[in-house]
Amino acid sequence: MVFLKKFEACKKRDREATERKLLRASSSLFAEKGYENTRTLEIAKAAGVNEALIARYFGGKEGLLVAALKDEESIQTVMKSKHACPANGIETLSEAKDFEQALLQFFKLSEDQISQKEQSMRIATSRAFVDTEVAEMVKSRIIEQRNPMIQTAFSEFTKTKKISKDELEGLTMLISASDFILNFMTRRVYQIDSKQIDQAVKVLAEALDLYLKSQPDKDR
Repeated sequence: MVFLKKFEACKKRDREATERKLLRASSSLFAEKGYENTRTLEIAKAAGVNEALIARYFGGKEGLLVAALKDEESIQTVMKSKHACPANGIETLSEAKDFEQALLQFFKLSEDQISQKEQSMRIATSRAFVDTEVAEMVKSRIIEQRNPMIQTAFSEFTKTKKISKDELEGLTMLISASDFILNFMTRRVYQIDSKQIDQAVKVLAEALDLYLKSQPDKDR
């Protein structure tokens, strides 16, 4: 009985170690190549384990991604990569002539990035409806990381205006949510005609530009 317990404990440790190797390898490859372009054989080779263990322990590549979404170390690896968030290059928005142009540039940057990571976004979004851990992860990445990044990117156009913290956060959330709905759900998932989406983005950019211009300057 003692031997059996030791054997089971050893087996459990081996599995945990293998799972950790696969998580590290997959997160590094997802960060380097993107989820869609990473094959399970590559992950297994990088982890130094048999490819069949991915299906046995995680149910396949999708299950491995879901596990990585719940693992903080894996998340940090992916967040540091060029595939981390839609809008790589967002720091250049401050060079736009006005808020409207900056917003149009932001949506275009995001559209290009989302097209590169559509499959992983589909998985994460669908899992968020049924898995509270994934939902919490997605929420925290939007609220704690992506939204502040967006707010900073547009700060050049808001810093001179008398806008309260709540209003600024509301403006940021509107941009973030509109980007997700228009560029991902409407454009990629529902595959609505691009001309309609582009027109919606243009109307939104014009409306938010007018809203911002209507706000009093700080020195008044």
